[in-house]
Amino acid sequence: MILGSSGFTGRHVRTLCERDETLEFVDSRSLGLDLMSADSILSALSACRPDVVINLAAISSPAEKDYRSLYEINAFGVQRLVDALKATGFAGRLIQASTANVYGSRTEWVSRESDPVDPVNHYACSKWLAERVCGMAEGGFSIVLTRPFSCIGLGQAEHFLLPKIVRHFRERAPRLELGALDIRRDFVDIRDAAAVYHALITRSAVPDLVHICRNQTASIQEILDTLAEIAGFRPEIAINPAFSRPNDLRFQQGDDTRLRRFGMSCTRTLHNTLAWMYAGDRSE
Repeated sequence: MILGSSGFTGRHVRTLCERDETLEFVDSRSLGLDLMSADSILSALSACRPDVVINLAAISSPAEKDYRSLYEINAFGVQRLVDALKATGFAGRLIQASTANVYGSRTEWVSRESDPVDPVNHYACSKWLAERVCGMAEGGFSIVLTRPFSCIGLGQAEHFLLPKIVRHFRERAPRLELGALDIRRDFVDIRDAAAVYHALITRSAVPDLVHICRNQTASIQEILDTLAEIAGFRPEIAINPAFSRPNDLRFQQGDDTRLRRFGMSCTRTLHNTLAWMYAGDRSE
């Protein structure tokens, strides 16, 4: 069962699951599951009796102003899900998506799964609380936590930075307003991320906590340069301080040692991903 199959990551994971003839895929929406309703979760789980539940449902924007909704869905929704899994005698695997934002602000530091966390915004706090909910769960089922870094690709909402930039290049807009250009992120192709989730669903031996990352970073300036090469066009860049937030994370890079030990890696290059986004090719 997949929760959040209509979201950015969920759509790509769903595509892989639908292609896998060994899996019987169930979309939680078809059963009326709502993370705000304990009764709906109980009803859906009782009707489905899944072996694996993957929760990709979340409010995913650190800029979200409705803090109550962030915690209600991202944290207390996970509590309701865990409680329902216990109540229905679930004995399988729960895969819960967290975020690399739980590490907070780092300066040229490669984050490892064993590092201490220091969330600096409500989104990251809500995800860390969800991790603790899972850590405190005492049931007859296993839990896998993922900490994805900056996943990008087709289907991401345009209020996120990368889709906004790509759209400007595709439309050949003459001027593009941005915040800081020196912010560095570990950008991950969503197709690689979806493949990791598929492996976590299907393999028998899995890690209990794993990064989804490339262990490489790129700055926003490097994104602009790569897109200029792809598009053969470069807009005027105007720096707008209003687009920079006090709690913006200046640097994120994930160690992928544990991911590689699991036999997976995020290998698509940034150029490959940006070219895919620029072309708008939905064939993959």
